[in-house]
Amino acid sequence: MKRVNRLCPICNDEYAEMIQNIRMKIDDKYSLPSEYDIVSCEKCGFVYADTSATNADYDIYYSKYNTYSIGADALEHNRRIDMVNEILQECFTKEDLLLDIGSGGGRFEKELLGAGFKNIIGMDPSVESINKLLDYGINGKVGSIYDVVEDDDIEKYDGVFLFDVVEHLLMPKAGIANALKYIKNEGYIVIGVPNYSIENEMPIPNNFNQEHINYFSEISLENLMSQVGCKKIYSKNIEILNKADIFEYELIQVYKKVGENREIRRDIKTEKIVNKYLSKQLGFYNEKNKIIHEYALSQKPVVIWGTGAYVMSLYAYTELSKCNIVAYIDNNKLKQGKKFLGKDVYSSEFLMENIQCDVLICVMTYANDIVKQIKIKRIGNNIIVI
Repeated sequence: MKRVNRLCPICNDEYAEMIQNIRMKIDDKYSLPSEYDIVSCEKCGFVYADTSATNADYDIYYSKYNTYSIGADALEHNRRIDMVNEILQECFTKEDLLLDIGSGGGRFEKELLGAGFKNIIGMDPSVESINKLLDYGINGKVGSIYDVVEDDDIEKYDGVFLFDVVEHLLMPKAGIANALKYIKNEGYIVIGVPNYSIENEMPIPNNFNQEHINYFSEISLENLMSQVGCKKIYSKNIEILNKADIFEYELIQVYKKVGENREIRRDIKTEKIVNKYLSKQLGFYNEKNKIIHEYALSQKPVVIWGTGAYVMSLYAYTELSKCNIVAYIDNNKLKQGKKFLGKDVYSSEFLMENIQCDVLICVMTYANDIVKQIKIKRIGNNIIVI
């Protein structure tokens, strides 16, 4: 049992059971800690990251380094609107005013427009994301879930959506309490989060990284919402096939404001599932390092394809930092022309003039797509998938 840096986001308890330490080589510009402990709250059982980062640190990260507005989507062949179609039919009309907090590049907004919903507003801390919304002809505003709600926005919306947001929040209780101010008395808040009480096969950095710091189950999400005066009226688990042909699991719940708190139930399942998952992942980095070790020894020049959590975790757990890395490649245009871990980031065109470099593909979900891209462009470098 340890005394935590970060109080339990649900019940505010200051003691938790240590599960595992997570390390990453975080790029300096992100201003986030290079490690944290996965813990389970002694009181309510909620599994979360005991991080030393502040809310100001995350505000800077998501406003300046949010790249969700551009780039591939690992779940791109799963339409969000199909996942929530019955919720839309049951809870909303096509004329209702809807607010999507954490909208990213507006994929869900485009789907709503295509389905006939007319009054949609997206909100995101990233200027690039909101500009993308505006390019699509969708109303949007730059803002955080924690921002003061203006008087003319209070109880204005029939529905608020929070998809893939709450697992990122350092203070989820405060954030959701603030988001509820936007909703009319008879309105709904729809929340979607990864379900950590169902084991999946994705590598550790997909599930435990610099962004995902809350690990929800059905019980813990309901515990959180009950603490801000909400009652669950709908819940379902979605099985999603990602671009790596591996199933991930999303929990979607719908709540109404009732103004009364419910007693917290202890979550005894998620810690067991997380421990089982982490045990199965033992040896993951050792296998990857068998390839990386040879490049560290030979000092053959390499280009790393990928600039995400996977690469930062490989830096921490393998000999990647000892390799002769010339540059990075990323398809995301927001990253190109900038630096990552001290090296320049380029498009794939860089490889045309640097045929002598081996390419180490270090991504979790897009390796097959990248290999196809390389074949189409007839890039002649030696390609290794890590």
